[in-house]
Amino acid sequence: MNVLLLVFCYVASMQWAPSESVPFVIPWYGRWILPTVGQVWPKPQQQTSSETFFVLRPTMFQFQVVGERCDIIDEAVRRYYQIIFYPGDAGRIPLSYPPPPTPIQEHPQFRAFLDSVEIDLKQPCEYLPSADMLESYNIKIDTADNPLKATITSDSVWGILRGMETLSQLVYSSAETGVAYQMNATEITDFPRFSYRGFMMDTARHYMPLKTIKKMTDLLAQNKMNVLHWHLTDDASFPYESTLFPNISRYGSFQPFSHIYTANDVREVIEYARLRGIRVIPEFDSPDHTQSWGRGQPRLLTECYDDNGILKVPDEYGAIMPTREENYVFLQQFFGEIFNTFPDPYVHMGGDEVSYYCWQRHPEIKAFMAANGWGEDYTKLEQYYFDRLTTVTQEITQNQMRYIVWQERSFLKYVFLSSNKSSFPFSIFLVRSVLDLN
Repeated sequence: MNVLLLVFCYVASMQWAPSESVPFVIPWYGRWILPTVGQVWPKPQQQTSSETFFVLRPTMFQFQVVGERCDIIDEAVRRYYQIIFYPGDAGRIPLSYPPPPTPIQEHPQFRAFLDSVEIDLKQPCEYLPSADMLESYNIKIDTADNPLKATITSDSVWGILRGMETLSQLVYSSAETGVAYQMNATEITDFPRFSYRGFMMDTARHYMPLKTIKKMTDLLAQNKMNVLHWHLTDDASFPYESTLFPNISRYGSFQPFSHIYTANDVREVIEYARLRGIRVIPEFDSPDHTQSWGRGQPRLLTECYDDNGILKVPDEYGAIMPTREENYVFLQQFFGEIFNTFPDPYVHMGGDEVSYYCWQRHPEIKAFMAANGWGEDYTKLEQYYFDRLTTVTQEITQNQMRYIVWQERSFLKYVFLSSNKSSFPFSIFLVRSVLDLN
């Protein structure tokens, strides 16, 4: 083991040198991008700063809640104290530099010790982040109307969270002054340009434990993103443990005892995200990308026939069978459970990359297409599937479910926009290509 470690250290320390495959020396210029110090990400809408600075002392500093408060505020106060003074590890001691040769109070740019920041929420807290939540905030640190004080103000608890994240990014260490926690006098007015700022996490193709999901959620908060798009299922696996249909994850997950998300796991992720002002929107892609569904839900998928009309052996399946009435009973019950499990009204229904291969060769589907006069236009069959899917899900959710779908092919504008528009009263679309939908 010691020999392996020594070899690894030697290889890691080697410099690039000419060789047959790389006949030149690659110069080392250092980091391509230098980290910013005491600057805000993303860049605020308006910011003015001064060279004068304040010093924060971990043993003295505190957030003072002077406005409305709730569990979200209380948790943020605890969390951002840790982020500012114990970044990365709450068990570490605070940063420190050797004392400067002269007292910091004699530095020409020193203003004062900043031992408190006021949190002023003007309106009562909302419980859940939503599509129309407000996230604007103001920060004043030693301004003309707020001298020698620091205040974060917002009309929304979500704005307070974004403001506290900004405040944490304004704190920096200075080797020049010898101060470990320093902050410049600053005034910021900020609000997001886009109301939907999401990140898709695929735990179907590669299972991620809750610890990893929480780390990703922390990174979303750090970047002031507000949607965790949770791609829960795909062909590869079905890790969501359904209460009504437990056999799907039992037979469709990578491992039914360790690689699943129970109802408690889902609630834990939702709560963790809620306290950071992040919506959790689940994706259950259909009618394709559903191979893992069929392992625990018999007759859900379309049996594949070859060009001679012979059923393929061993079993080979395509997308969800759109002509079986029993499948819409299942989908209604399943998405009813999803709607009651995830508090956000939006559910991502997928809809991308639908292969027609098995649909085109299935005798039952061919008879259905002929009876409806659709010929070989299988986009109409896909439209039929989504019309039925939205009808049954609207019924079970009392018209409360809202939809997101992938819109990657030009024909989908007919699938979703030329059909009965009342089926999609408030649907929105994630696009992979820009389409003319007029």
